[in-house]
Amino acid sequence: MQVYSTLQLGEFHPVFCEDFLYSKQIHQDWLVAGVMDGCSSGKDSHFAATLFGKILKKILQEFPYLALKNAKLELEQLSIQQLSHQVLCQFFSLIQTEKNNLFLEIEELVATCLILVYHYPTQKALITVSGDGVVAINDQIIVIEQNDKPDYLAYHLHKTFDQWLTNHTTQYSFEQVTNLAISTDGILSFAKNNTETVYEIDPIRYLMLDTDFSQQDNMLDRKCLYLEQEYGLKPNDDVAIIRLF
Repeated sequence: MQVYSTLQLGEFHPVFCEDFLYSKQIHQDWLVAGVMDGCSSGKDSHFAATLFGKILKKILQEFPYLALKNAKLELEQLSIQQLSHQVLCQFFSLIQTEKNNLFLEIEELVATCLILVYHYPTQKALITVSGDGVVAINDQIIVIEQNDKPDYLAYHLHKTFDQWLTNHTTQYSFEQVTNLAISTDGILSFAKNNTETVYEIDPIRYLMLDTDFSQQDNMLDRKCLYLEQEYGLKPNDDVAIIRLF
């Protein structure tokens, strides 16, 4: 599976990009990835998304070494549910820690996130969604919307990890995955910026399912450029996409 990604600045956010993404193959069998979207009505929303992404990066950078030190973390033997649980538990705990260390307010931590765990040998994927976003699996697109009122992780930092995971996230489990993408909801905001262009393409399917330019590492960047040049379509909101194909 080839991994592609793109981070696009939205037309309505000319100063800071409020989205973030990160992915890492932590073992020959495992890939973990995440896309984050800061809430525009929060404080320094670009900071919240970036902090979440940097915390995920720290976890994934350290995970192989933790596995070597802890017999319970033999990566070859973990189920996809177990590995996802380990990553998410650390993710939640570290956000709690940084909130206290930096004296952060809830408004400074409001961000949505989609975290993907993919197992290469079995082609299984588990996606945990906190808030909203878009998922594409094989030939299906799933839009996760919460009526513009995402249930942000930041609202639940006073609770236990299990309470948050069980009651305030949605998990999607897939098998026989050959084409997979996760995106922030900015992908829904592609709009015509040239009134003379004709809307003849679905940017969501084009970016998340179509295989044009798949021979190139910058496939998604090329697709975004093509949408702009050929159709006058650009995202009004920031977009972060990670795709496996």
